[in-house]
Amino acid sequence: MPDFDTLNDALDSAGGSCGAAEAHGMLCGILCAESQQSGTRWLAEVFPENDHQGQTEGCRDTMGELFAETYRALEEGQMDFMPLLPEDSDPLDQRTESLAKWCLGFLCGLGLGSLGEMKDRLPENVGEVMTDLEQIAQAINGGDEEQEEAAYTEVLEYLRVSVQLTYEELARMRGSAGEPPLTH
Repeated sequence: MPDFDTLNDALDSAGGSCGAAEAHGMLCGILCAESQQSGTRWLAEVFPENDHQGQTEGCRDTMGELFAETYRALEEGQMDFMPLLPEDSDPLDQRTESLAKWCLGFLCGLGLGSLGEMKDRLPENVGEVMTDLEQIAQAINGGDEEQEEAAYTEVLEYLRVSVQLTYEELARMRGSAGEPPLTH
């Protein structure tokens, strides 16, 4: 899977509408919400202005690799899924901001998929996850650095498990297992 900085640089140079965290969150939300055309829908959202024409080959490869690895991790259901966020060695405020953007992207991705049509039929725990992610996306830091670091780690683990749970819970609503990874 591409690292956070590599994807951020690729998206920036290709004219993406968002950064790495939000783009990955959006991909995960779309994959949870629909089984067909999720890669196409994702690229159309990340590159709305240029219909993918401005992408460099490196960005196309990076996006395809991210899609394939994310799809694999969610589909296998072995709890290998991990949100694409800055490294633990990066400043906490950067990681927290990226986590909030990831959550916003995920919620956006759920809405972009066919979730809007099935919102009234969502399993209760998926609705709770959506509410929690909205709150995480709006959270503001407070407290000392050690407490913030522990809280970040706890929220990240919650997010990781919640996304896998959402993917599995929405499988019946989504239909088939999903689409194969993006082709370059």
